[in-house]
Amino acid sequence: MDLTPEQRSDLEKLANRLECEIEQKGELVLSSMEWRLNEPNPQFDPADPYLGLTPEFLAVADDLYGSPQAWLNTYIGMLLCLAKGGELADRFMGMSRNLWMKTIYEGRAIWHTAFPPLDGGGSSQARVFHRYLTGKYPNRVFPTCFEWCCGPGFL
Repeated sequence: MDLTPEQRSDLEKLANRLECEIEQKGELVLSSMEWRLNEPNPQFDPADPYLGLTPEFLAVADDLYGSPQAWLNTYIGMLLCLAKGGELADRFMGMSRNLWMKTIYEGRAIWHTAFPPLDGGGSSQARVFHRYLTGKYPNRVFPTCFEWCCGPGFL
């Protein structure tokens, strides 16, 4: 499956904006999410369409795309772009050392570069995966962080 012209255009806008943000700030944290395995997490609001995105990156996504659905479509295009490789994928990979994601499991912070998304999107697209997992396994308590951070690449 190839990128649509709209996806390519949206990804080029994102790449341009991220390069500007990096130039101005040095680095950018795209998402920060805390997973609590044995107790409720007040940060976790399944109704929040941007769950896990930092305020700084939310401002970028909202400015460029204007809606959660448009951002999700771009994110899906980004995964496709990174999987296929090429000039645009190389551009995202090149800025990865300045783009971070932070996921906290039981008080331990795990920092990783944004591209490739090693969590498969689990921290940045948590709301979607939460609905999927709780729908598929309604009576299950997830004892390991792997099950929560795995994302679409492992499901």
